[in-house]
Amino acid sequence: MNAEQEHTTSPQPLCVEPRSVYSYYHLAPPPEGTEPRQSLRFEPSFEGAEGFRELIELRPGFQVLLGDLHYGSKVEFNLRENASLKFHYRLSGVSDIRVSEDGLIHIDDHTGGVLLHPDGIVKQESYHAGQHERSVTLICSAAFLAERLAHLGAHLPAAIAAYIAGEPARHYSQHVPLRAGMASAAAALFGLPAASPIRPLMVEARALELLALSLESLGGDGLEVERADRGLGSRDLQCLQQARRILEQEYLSPPTITALARAVGINEAKLMHAFKQLFGQTIFDFTQSLRMDKAKGLLETTDLSITEIAFEVGYEYSSNFTTAFKRHFGITPSTARDALRHGG
Repeated sequence: MNAEQEHTTSPQPLCVEPRSVYSYYHLAPPPEGTEPRQSLRFEPSFEGAEGFRELIELRPGFQVLLGDLHYGSKVEFNLRENASLKFHYRLSGVSDIRVSEDGLIHIDDHTGGVLLHPDGIVKQESYHAGQHERSVTLICSAAFLAERLAHLGAHLPAAIAAYIAGEPARHYSQHVPLRAGMASAAAALFGLPAASPIRPLMVEARALELLALSLESLGGDGLEVERADRGLGSRDLQCLQQARRILEQEYLSPPTITALARAVGINEAKLMHAFKQLFGQTIFDFTQSLRMDKAKGLLETTDLSITEIAFEVGYEYSSNFTTAFKRHFGITPSTARDALRHGG
């Protein structure tokens, strides 16, 4: 049975036109213990890429699309889309999307965006060699949104409000800063065991959290939310994104504020203020979160001792590490490990 034949057995609508999907991807066997109609996992059928996309149906008209793909060479493809409102969160990897009415949209790593296109529109997307795409996309139908957001119509962008009210979708796109809460919720979706019976509930909880945060970031009148990138120019945003990438690579031994500011070409005061404004965390809190997440991963996936893990994440004394871990997660590293081993 080929991929297109197998698709006909599933009642789940795809976020893009099915024939378009199967030009570039084939259905992979579902992970053991999952329901095929609840989750569809695709692998690239074209050369130059490996990894997966997974489409998860949470409720009628509400889906999550996960992407974790490595591109060994430049790839370009066209996808024909159904009308739906999409909230996209790019954790890593850059790409270019071209839709005729919108022109070229560049998606950088650690950014977000809101997209709405008419039914049947063809989207051209390209990735350069060496990119590792990790992304999460929420896909929402007008009916799903109308049931929950009709009361917000006056506070949303006009194109989105009209779509929710049942009018035909028209072109709309807007960048949304990927704040700390969004990035954390999106990243957590990749760490959920595929065979867990409570995975759908956990995915839905994160997805609804992302949806709420995205609506806040749209910053419409009456939502009482200030755009995180307000007052920051394009050069400032580029400098801040570069600073974030440096910290993600060097968080175990991060540069000083002075060195970081010099490396990205921005003064220290502006760096500290704008970093918290854009990402929702101070530079110290950001690097600390990375260290704690790394430590949590080591607790979950290795048999290293607490002392060894403390050294791995940059602590000379395990007691200091234990204090920091408890402050961050609310429990000690040993309690966290015991909970994991006993299925808690």
